[in-house]
Amino acid sequence: MSSLYELCKKNDLAFVLTADHGMGFSKDDSKGGHQSKKFTDTDEAQLVPLIVHTQDVESGIIRGKHGQEDFAPTLLGVLDIPDRPRFAEGKQILLTDHVNLKVELPEKGSVELRKNGNGKDGNVKEGNVKDGSIVASLQHDDEFLFLGLEPESTYTVSATLDSGNSLEEQEKELTLETDSVLEFTEKGQKIEESSEESSESDSGSGKKFYCWVLKKRNLENLIRA
Repeated sequence: MSSLYELCKKNDLAFVLTADHGMGFSKDDSKGGHQSKKFTDTDEAQLVPLIVHTQDVESGIIRGKHGQEDFAPTLLGVLDIPDRPRFAEGKQILLTDHVNLKVELPEKGSVELRKNGNGKDGNVKEGNVKDGSIVASLQHDDEFLFLGLEPESTYTVSATLDSGNSLEEQEKELTLETDSVLEFTEKGQKIEESSEESSESDSGSGKKFYCWVLKKRNLENLIRA
């Protein structure tokens, strides 16, 4: 594992360590366990580890009620990929200091992104965009990706189609707490819209986990141990 970590560090890749369950150890030289009565009630056996090391993630420990279904959207967020797996029911745990937005049009067109006047400091990750300013204006495509936006800020997205066809909504406003995908539809086109709330289910694994975000020095010590 040490050589894999060094390879990730050298090539600026995300290093992620997880497992399908936790492991409890009764003594220093034990091999550990998680199913026997001796271990079943311990946090070490019940909690699922997730350790992430990448340059965009600050050091720290994130605690909360999370499950294994949250792993996929969380790791995609670390990789700056706002898309979600088709049947994913989990929620992204925001580990970076920014969020990302993907805008989809039914055909080629133009998109303008503006930051509304309620952000924390009026900044995006790069570019120093103030409240009320245009973040970006892009043209002649049907998919647009905006990276490095400010979390917990509200943005307005305006869209038009190159063909002149009308959209159901030409402007949409959203508050970005995590990575998001925003879809515009052509006027008269019937689609089924499913919200995040309606897609939530209790059929997940039910396993909880702690999320560790370690500094490079601490992670190297963990690997050597």
